[in-house]
Amino acid sequence: MDREEIRYLLGSTIYARAKAYENRVQDLECETAENGVRHLSADVRGSGRNLYRTQAWLRQNGSFVSASCTCSFNENGEGPCCKHIGALLLHEVDEPEEKTESKPEKKALLDIPGVAGIKMSDWNIFLLRSVVLEYPEKVVYSGFDEMLVPGLLYGADGCIGTWANLLPDLYAKVYARVRAGGTDAVKPVMDEFTAFLAVGWNYGIIDTFEELMRARGYAGRCFRRPSAWEPGKVEPAVLADLLARLQRLEDMAAAL
Repeated sequence: MDREEIRYLLGSTIYARAKAYENRVQDLECETAENGVRHLSADVRGSGRNLYRTQAWLRQNGSFVSASCTCSFNENGEGPCCKHIGALLLHEVDEPEEKTESKPEKKALLDIPGVAGIKMSDWNIFLLRSVVLEYPEKVVYSGFDEMLVPGLLYGADGCIGTWANLLPDLYAKVYARVRAGGTDAVKPVMDEFTAFLAVGWNYGIIDTFEELMRARGYAGRCFRRPSAWEPGKVEPAVLADLLARLQRLEDMAAAL
């Protein structure tokens, strides 16, 4: 994971707190299982003298699997990701010997016989474009919602995003417009979408998404464990604001 991916996981508020705790990580240990999953464990010092046992599991390519912390906020994996988990993940990013180059790994996947395409959850637009050019016969999807338009402009075949579940018409309309060369028409929509995401990220991507899906009546629960989402984590006033923003986005999509 890089810092942007960690911010996306934690939400802006928890991420800001986690950055202040990076230097509180101590006794870091790392073990790699036979399946390539890396287990990080460390003690993270709290605001007082308390030490919280914090753990995280990452796939071989660095992507997040799960995490737990003994603090009251996370409750050993039962609650949302806390600042101590964030500090551990950020500390890991800053360890140069543990870093992996994303470009060779992604290209190595496409070299495997039978692999027809790839979902690139990466903000590196240069990397996306280089993959598109080097593997023209492969299907390439961008993996972050905010990369929908940039990805299409740089040759991606589409986008597999979280918020498409809430705004399928918007994604379809934006896709069609960009493919037809109408990028100017989608800029106001994406500006509104960016503002919507900025509010949601403050409460964590998973919690916000779950609340909105439930409020819209689409699903009672979407993410499986270890996600410990429970209704009510997003303040009612914020939820109402996000629902209003969703409606504006749907109206804008209808006008495209």
